[in-house]
Amino acid sequence: MNAVEIQDLTYTYPGAAQPTLKHISLTIPQGDFLAVVGNNGCGKSTLCKVLNGLIPHFITGSYHGSTKIHGLDTLQTDVGALARKVGYVYQDFENQIVRPTVLDDASFPVYGGEILGIAGISGNGQKELLEAIAGLQPTESGASIEYYAPEASAPVQLIGKSPKAIREAGIHLSFVPEDRLGMGLVGSMGMTDNMMLKSYGKGHSPIVDRKAPHDLAETIKKELGVVTPDLNTPVSRLSGGNVQKVLVGRELAADPIVLMTAYAVRGLDINSTFTVYRLLGEQKKKLYAEYRKAKADMQEVTTIKANIDYLLGYSEPGRKKEQER
Repeated sequence: MNAVEIQDLTYTYPGAAQPTLKHISLTIPQGDFLAVVGNNGCGKSTLCKVLNGLIPHFITGSYHGSTKIHGLDTLQTDVGALARKVGYVYQDFENQIVRPTVLDDASFPVYGGEILGIAGISGNGQKELLEAIAGLQPTESGASIEYYAPEASAPVQLIGKSPKAIREAGIHLSFVPEDRLGMGLVGSMGMTDNMMLKSYGKGHSPIVDRKAPHDLAETIKKELGVVTPDLNTPVSRLSGGNVQKVLVGRELAADPIVLMTAYAVRGLDINSTFTVYRLLGEQKKKLYAEYRKAKADMQEVTTIKANIDYLLGYSEPGRKKEQER
């Protein structure tokens, strides 16, 4: 008996004009390994949700064709029974594992216009470090995170400040967390409403301005190639890579002084990866120019976790090596 049998499967998300999966036929014999590759939004995650029954039992839409798991028709079998046959590790698999805090005695400076990459095995405290800087993680007594503004006479202590207090102190901080949908975006909202979350506290009118968030969503969709039926489609229905594009695009568009990102390009295809790195490089150049103009010792806490090879290319030694080649 084959492990998986798919016959002429076509699936379209609710409200979408085009199908995400179109006339898919696939057979996977018992014991085989199969890799499904493709650009963000091409349907990889959607196919997995078909296999474990989330589509169409929980995620509705237009479903045609036949999918069988060890002979069980997924349309006729409840999700509980399928779960005993199909294991599914989501793209944000780190968030399915509870880890203790392992960060201890971390000390380092980061300067204006600088990109710093933090390397290490996943779960070694990188997540907790970024959340502590962002005001989302409590720290032990004696901890200190100081922000030096360009022309300030004294640093601002971030320890003990909430994210709101950090904003009110004039520190424009953007944060791309590991938990994209749990902490970064609201899955039930579309792109436009998720853009509004970044600026909701700036308005002084009881009438909500949706034009600016809508325009920003359109820009991010175009520049980063976000694949979505429309701007009001809940982002939880998008592929993991497209969710990442929405989150990174929104945080970069805020024009931050301090930018922190955990796995900025996780789940992105190669073209989108280079686009994000280009945007990070442009933000770095802008901050460095402002740093030089201010002629001050701007010790901005800017922490970025990403691929070291690419980060080295943006560093001063990395560029000098490239010029020498």
